[in-house]
Amino acid sequence: MSARDRLAVMMTTSPAPDGEWSNAEIDAAIDAFAHELAEEVRADTRHIRYGSATDYANRHADLIDPEVKP
Repeated sequence: MSARDRLAVMMTTSPAPDGEWSNAEIDAAIDAFAHELAEEVRADTRHIRYGSATDYANRHADLIDPEVKP
């Protein structure tokens, strides 16, 4: 299950099947989603190796999740 799908399940299934979602579970799901999204943003322009398109995508990915580097 992708991070996006897991987060969607968590946000639409309340309460959790086995009780309540813990803050740690929610934080982990959000972090995983941010990491996955940052990788997708960078991958979208990975084929471009010049100028502002790559810089633009990298800056946006850094805002989403600064831990993901090209």
